[in-house]
Amino acid sequence: MDSRKQQILRAIITDYINTAEPVGSRTVAKKYGLGVSSATIRNEMSDLEELGYIEQPHTSAGRVPSHKGYRYYVDFLMDHDEALTDADRTVIQQTFQEKLGHVDRLINDTCRLLSELSHYTSMMMVAVKSKGTLEQMQLLSINPFQAVLILITDVGLVHHRIVDFPVPVAEKRLKEICETLLAKLKGRSIDEVNNSLIQEISGELHRELEIVDALFEMMEEGVKGSGEEKVFLDGTLNILNQPEFHDIDRVRDILTFLREEDVLKELLSSRSREGMTFSIGSELSHGRINQCSMVTYSYQADDNTMGTIGVLGPTRMEYSRSATLLREIAGRLSKNLDGKGKKNKRRYRLGNEDEKVVNQEEMAADLENGTDAEIAAETVGQTLVECLTAENESLIAENAALAKECEEAKEGLLRIKAEFDNYRRRTLKEKEELSQVAAGNLIACLLPVLDNFERALAHGSEQGLLAGMEMVQNQMIAILGEAGLTAVGKIGEAFDPKFHDAIAQEETAEAEKDTIVEIWQQGYMMGERLLRPALVKVAK
Repeated sequence: MDSRKQQILRAIITDYINTAEPVGSRTVAKKYGLGVSSATIRNEMSDLEELGYIEQPHTSAGRVPSHKGYRYYVDFLMDHDEALTDADRTVIQQTFQEKLGHVDRLINDTCRLLSELSHYTSMMMVAVKSKGTLEQMQLLSINPFQAVLILITDVGLVHHRIVDFPVPVAEKRLKEICETLLAKLKGRSIDEVNNSLIQEISGELHRELEIVDALFEMMEEGVKGSGEEKVFLDGTLNILNQPEFHDIDRVRDILTFLREEDVLKELLSSRSREGMTFSIGSELSHGRINQCSMVTYSYQADDNTMGTIGVLGPTRMEYSRSATLLREIAGRLSKNLDGKGKKNKRRYRLGNEDEKVVNQEEMAADLENGTDAEIAAETVGQTLVECLTAENESLIAENAALAKECEEAKEGLLRIKAEFDNYRRRTLKEKEELSQVAAGNLIACLLPVLDNFERALAHGSEQGLLAGMEMVQNQMIAILGEAGLTAVGKIGEAFDPKFHDAIAQEETAEAEKDTIVEIWQQGYMMGERLLRPALVKVAK
């Protein structure tokens, strides 16, 4: 493609991305200063349309990019290093500065950040690999009959469960139980716990088997969740803000697609090792989202690819900005995740006022050596409880936000449905009124014809009757002609099976072969629609 066509294609795509309106040659000439006339641009646009890079949605409209045009733009014309605004960088920096240890929350907040900055639907896929190895645990008393059992696995994920006791258990006893279990199970996975070890632990803690059973179940859950791919979504309702998706059926298709987690996993898995990818329209290979595009980028932890992050939006998406956001956010996420799976890098914040950060390995050493018991016992428990409390508050807030989003989506869909129903009823009413008006106008035009029929029949002579009938015929033909009726078939005209029906053939030297020599019944068209073909005799 020559440089002028490239400049015009870039201008059309840029303008359409910004306005969602078809782009004409005058708009390109006026707004983008290409130094050529609108006539020249119009000719170049015709060439681009023939090549399949742009399309004309309506006869009187400007042009819009095709999927092929977007692909060429992404591959050859797009600025891949678009700078973020200072406001964007500030929000990204603040978000990742606040993340200190909870992987799930980090992923959720990253997904939310991407959807808020891009205004599209964001998605992330992550697989956490773990052997379910016990690295730390804590028992925190709620009351004499209940305690919170907190377990930290080898990848730093926190599991917790409330355990009920049939008889009261003192805090001192909880500490003893915790020390006993850590001494026997720390550094072990559930697969390494044999029957003899279970019997040994059960014998020593036969009065607190509820705690033992809960601990083994949590270790098993850690293994079951290992390596399982999980998809995070945010900003699902952002599609309602795009003019392309105001059609309720199209919105329903996309929302249904986003609920199919297995399809999303397949879609993201196929792009997990390709760096930055752009999938446009039919390239997604899913019919329900063939009017969407997806931009994805893989992110890493400890030099290993951990998952894929991406955005889904209309084909008219801001590809350059989306790519820059993904590259920046994935880079920040990778740096934040580095070392999360190593126990000597796990960190927790100790309250809002005290900003001291304590290394988990040092805490474990304190527990084993009996040094600084206050930090080893009370502070570790306090820190984990604060993390869990913050997590629960965050989950409550997330659930409330999701409930609000669902309610707003429901209201939006109901509103769209009501508007569509009103539009349908209004259209049917207008159609009925137009039909009545058209029928009334036609009848009004035919009334003079009826008058002439009456006058012709009232005439006494045969000659007067014939003259009156000829006048009526000419008047009828003129009225129908004004309504758009045209005759089909003329003597001497070439036979065309689209408009003529041959009911006989005649050998004659006076007419060319396959031409009409006689019309038995006139054919008629209304505009471009054939009402009935002409019945004709054709020369052999």
